[in-house]
Order: sequence, then structure tokens, then C-alpha cells
Amino acid sequence: MEVYAVYLVCFLCLVPASLQKACHKTLLVSFDGCRWDFINRGNTPTFDRLAREGVRAPYIHGTFITKTFPSHWSVITGLWEESHGITANSMYDSVLNQTFVLRTKDPVWWDVGSMPVWQTAQSQGLKAADLFWPGGDVRMNGQHVNIYRKYNQSMPFTDRVDTVVGWFVKENVDFATLYFHEPDTAAHVYGPDSQNVTRKMAELDGVLQYLLQKVEDAGLSEQLNIIVTADHGMAEISRDRKIEIYNYVDRSLIARIPDAGPVANIQPVDGKLQEVYNILKDAHPNMTVYLREEVPERMHYTHNRRIMPIVAVADEGWEVIPSESEVTDYKLNLKGAHGYDNMLMTMKPIFLAKGPRFKRGYQATPFYAVDIYNLVCELLGVTPAPNNGTWERVSDLLDPMATGNVTCGSVGLAVSWASLLLAVASLMCLTF
Repeated sequence: MEVYAVYLVCFLCLVPASLQKACHKTLLVSFDGCRWDFINRGNTPTFDRLAREGVRAPYIHGTFITKTFPSHWSVITGLWEESHGITANSMYDSVLNQTFVLRTKDPVWWDVGSMPVWQTAQSQGLKAADLFWPGGDVRMNGQHVNIYRKYNQSMPFTDRVDTVVGWFVKENVDFATLYFHEPDTAAHVYGPDSQNVTRKMAELDGVLQYLLQKVEDAGLSEQLNIIVTADHGMAEISRDRKIEIYNYVDRSLIARIPDAGPVANIQPVDGKLQEVYNILKDAHPNMTVYLREEVPERMHYTHNRRIMPIVAVADEGWEVIPSESEVTDYKLNLKGAHGYDNMLMTMKPIFLAKGPRFKRGYQATPFYAVDIYNLVCELLGVTPAPNNGTWERVSDLLDPMATGNVTCGSVGLAVSWASLLLAVASLMCLTF
């Protein structure tokens, strides 16, 4: 019996750490278009507080192309865009013979082998929720997110916070995503270096302060891990830096250009690929033109039929468009754009995190947006689906000595207690 008692005490000492690893609630927040240095303008004290009390990377590397839907889907699945299939905000699929736009919800576009964190969590007994994350209201792998709302841009930001915090309190969700469409809109209209964006960041700092206060008021501060990130950054543009494809190529040679801007996906008519490529490859000094199979490997933007046979990439500050006549005055006069090479500093988003599992006051080395999926899975204690992320790039963000209360996952908790009982029974059998 003395040996049994010693074994039992030792085992019970290990239980809290193992249970906590499996059961910490997590909130993933995106401020669309929040470039890494937008929080360095001296008017975002709550972002500064988050860094002091948790983890901050100076920036992270987003995915190419640095557009809203592809980049958000890479964060939530851990996959490069060529792997998850959302390769642009607007794209064409030759097999479906259909075009995707931002309002497209048909699972045939999304459900092509990727496993977003919501479904990863739900498939392993946890409860997930989403408020406005791109793709969050799409049926994936035969199921919707447990709780979600259709996108409503007019919903006030504080109402969004109230809704999501309420889900953690009243619905006992384990994981939730929360999306804000700013500062992206302001940076597009006024330019990323404008005072308008500086003022917008002060507003968003107030939203973040409101979120942290609501979390504290709900008694969740010691239970909830909060990750704050973005999909991409933003670069300054102007109307006089447009490269018009049809100034160089006859329209009769082009079947479609489903997506244009900092990057243009171009499909020539059948039999004209090489001719169009030869015309465009040296057409403009501020445009680099690739055949799809020759896009640099580091961009991970080759192996998908939704990437058009020719990919034209503009230099920072320039845009590739079919012609001015096919673009609205509103878009022609925008002051900010994104979509460029993801290695440009202007394209890099923010990353901060705070909670019981994270280190305090820790400056992380920049990592990749696709690594966030593995990080969230670790926080939730679920096994990640195959992905393009690397756990070792983010493992140092977590405090190995973190302790706390069991807070989530009725299935995971049941399994943990079942394991405890089985271990106790085994020790008793061995003893007697």
C-alpha cells in the first residue's frame, strides 16, 4: 500500500499540467490590414500593454498573395494558398467553369482538403464559434461552425466583442474567431501613412481595451488565451502608377483576368500562352511576369489550377490592371493596396498574444502566418490536421511552466479523468 500511495501522489501531481494543456480556451482576433508598424505610432497603449503582459513578434510573414480571403484562410488552416485553394479574392476554376467572388459560400470552393481550426476542434470534442472571419460561415467537411453569424459589416465593433465574450460565458465555447474590417478600409481610402490611419488605430486600441475589460469582467482572464493578428499589411499607391495589360496585349488574346491589382492572374486564350507571355514578360520595368510553374518556390503559388497560367506581380506601389476603363474611379483613386510579395516589409502583419499559456513580456522571432494553426491547436489540446506550418517556430511563445484551471472540452476532460481512473486501477492491481 505504501508503494501504491507514492505512485498515486506522483501521478496526481502530474494531472493539472496535462489537463491544462488540453483545456485552455482561445480567442483568435484579426484586425484586417493592420501592418506591423501601425502599432508603433505612439497612440496604442493597449496594444503596448498586450505586448508587456504577453508575447509580441515584431511582425510575421503572411502568405502570397497578400489578400484578405487567401491570407485569412491560411491562418485558420495552416496551409499555403496553393494548398487550400483560396488563391485570390476573385478567382476562376477551369473544372467548375465558375468564378469565385467574396460573397461565394459554395463549399465546392472551400472544402478541398483543408481543415480550419473550428472543424479540427469540433472533431475532437470541443465547441467552436466564429464572428465574421472569412470563410467562417461556410459549411466545411459536412458541418458548420457550432456558432456563427453571417457577415454584417455594419455591426459595431463593441457589439462584436460583447457577442463573442458572451459565447465564452453563456455558450461555453472553447475556441472563437473575431474579425474587424479595420484598419484595412481606412488604409485603402487614405493611405497607410495617413493621419486617418493613425486616428483609426487609436480607435482600434479602444476596441482592444474594451475587449480586455470585458474578458476581465467575465472572469476569463486566467482561462482565455487571446491572439491578435492580421492578414496582411498595406502599401501606398497612386493613380499614376497603373500598368494596363491591354496597352500591350490585344484583348482577343486574353480569355480572362479574374483578379488584378498588385498581382494579376491572367489566362490567355487556348494556344496563345507563350505568345502572351513573350509580350508581357518585358513589357514594363515595374512588373515581373511569371509562367505559373515558374513563380518562385518561396511564394508557394504554383500548384493549383485556380492560379492562372500567367502571374504578373507589380513592384510595391504599382498595380496591374486590365485597363483604366474596366476599373471604377473609386478603386483608381485608392491610396493604399495589398497583395504584393509577402516578403516586403509593408505587407507584414502584427502578432501579439496574452493568456495563461503565453510567456510574459516576450519578444518572439518573426514566424509565418501558417504557423498560427499549430499554435492554436496546441492551446486547445487538439491534434492538428496535416498543414504547412512548423511547430518549432512558435513553440517558444508558450510558458512551459504555465498552470491554471481546467476550462474547456468536456470530451477531453472526460478522457483525462478516465485515464486517471484507469491509472489508479492499474496501480492498485499491481500493488495487490
